[in-house]
Amino acid sequence: MSYALELNDVTASYGHGSILHGINFAVPEGEVTALLGANGAGKTTTLRAICGMIETGGEVRLFGEDITGKSPDAIARMGVAHVPDGRGTFTGLTVMDNLRLGALIAKRRGNFRRSLDRVFDYFPRLKERMGQHAGTLSGGEQQMLAISRALVSEPHLILLDEPSIGLAPVIVKQLFGILEQIAQDAGVSMLLVEQNSNLALKLASNAALLEVGNLVAQGSAEALSQNQDIARAYLGDGAGAEAGA
Repeated sequence: MSYALELNDVTASYGHGSILHGINFAVPEGEVTALLGANGAGKTTTLRAICGMIETGGEVRLFGEDITGKSPDAIARMGVAHVPDGRGTFTGLTVMDNLRLGALIAKRRGNFRRSLDRVFDYFPRLKERMGQHAGTLSGGEQQMLAISRALVSEPHLILLDEPSIGLAPVIVKQLFGILEQIAQDAGVSMLLVEQNSNLALKLASNAALLEVGNLVAQGSAEALSQNQDIARAYLGDGAGAEAGA
């Protein structure tokens, strides 16, 4: 099996505070992997460690190449797109200008029009709002824009941090349907951090579970969803039954 991402004994800290304690897991190429855990488990820290945003030990490998210690800019140019929690759009810029910024790191900038057509196929509402400032969009539309900005960078790996947070259930359902379509159409690898474990496990092929900076379980999404001990302890009441339905 080929891996888009491998974390080998990865540690991470903010100043003197250690957050990750030697975690090991991998994201298979072309698949969606869910990273689960309670608040404070270290999920967002893991994404930041992958992107080179915090002090990191161990080894992070991207398609076999060691990227540990590289700058966030260098990692982005190697094909990693990070969609942070809180969306991270430039609210004072238009939808189109946000997308143009996303395309700046693409290796083949001549493909911007093709990439633009693709994201508008996924999110036609954004095409209607091309000249509108991002700060005037709804929460769901801002999340669509954040994902679209990642896509126009032509990534090989997308890191998604809590894409459903703050969104109405109907918008969340629509968004996850589009994420599934993106994964199938584009063949892009995804690492998904998501509090809604049922949604995450339905979308993902594989999953890893963190508890206070330690990896406590990993395997196929189906196996984790059907493990009643894990479901009761970490995934919320009824998670195993609903995800396995």
